Amino acid sequence: MRMMLKIMIPTDAGNRAIKDGSLSEILEAAMSTLKPEASYFLAEGGLRTAIIFFDMTDSADIPSIVEPLFMGIDAEIELLPVMNADDMRKGLKARWRLCEVGLNRAGVCKRDPNEPLLLPRRNLADSRMSNVNVR
Repeated sequence: MRMMLKIMIPTDAGNRAIKDGSLSEILEAAMSTLKPEASYFLAEGGLRTAIIFFDMTDSADIPSIVEPLFMGIDAEIELLPVMNADDMRKGLKARWRLCEVGLNRAGVCKRDPNEPLLLPRRNLADSRMSNVNVR
């Protein structure tokens, strides 16, 4: 399952880890273990922050992923399942397949499954809302 790991490093712990050289070692070890699809580094709320997207095959891997970050740099961690656009399209199609076979839970099948799903999208040119078709 595709996951997002957000690592927030407290300033004091980050400063110590930079001075003793352990910050780069810990982050490089995490990157080597996770083999991320993408990774980004930023300052958020005054904290050094890393956001890493990776594939997790077994939830039993969570302790081995997060404990070195907790113990080595006092990190605050968020670990969330995420989807890309293809995953979302696949999930939406599966929802409408349930409607087609008659599994209407709490009125979720009120829309014609053959009509495109309309999602609002911000039009940056003139700041008005427009619709986007998703199939």
